[in-house]
Amino acid sequence: MVTSPTDTKAESDDENDETVLAAKLPLRQMTAIFFCQMNEATQITMPYTIAVYMVQDFLGPNASQTQISRLTGILAASFCAAQFVTSILLGYLSDTYGRRPIVIMSNISSLLSVLGFGMSTTYLSALLLRLSGGFCNFTFGTAAVASICCGG
Repeated sequence: MVTSPTDTKAESDDENDETVLAAKLPLRQMTAIFFCQMNEATQITMPYTIAVYMVQDFLGPNASQTQISRLTGILAASFCAAQFVTSILLGYLSDTYGRRPIVIMSNISSLLSVLGFGMSTTYLSALLLRLSGGFCNFTFGTAAVASICCGG
């Protein structure tokens, strides 16, 4: 039986496909990435469901709908604005000290800011906790921005 060069190439491609299929998915790392991404998604979207009621409670029954909606928007946007301000600094720190300690610190501070935000009794405390959550939140999106901007 005569084999052509294309037959040999097809056989080697099949072997490469088997090697790729045999590689295991890094489940531990994927789980960590999943929880980090869920953390950021929760931080970003949480105010959309509860902030209106919180602001209404903070301002009292005589507050206008315009004032409630304006303050709710500020409360919702404050996290992303704070994250934008500190993304380069946190990217630099992650390049200096490693991503793992910065991401762990970020997740712990994020947990504390979410708990504090949920237990806020004034608008100012809720806003400051949202800002602190954004200042300390370092995720993989932030890492990508810092890497692009700083060439890291």
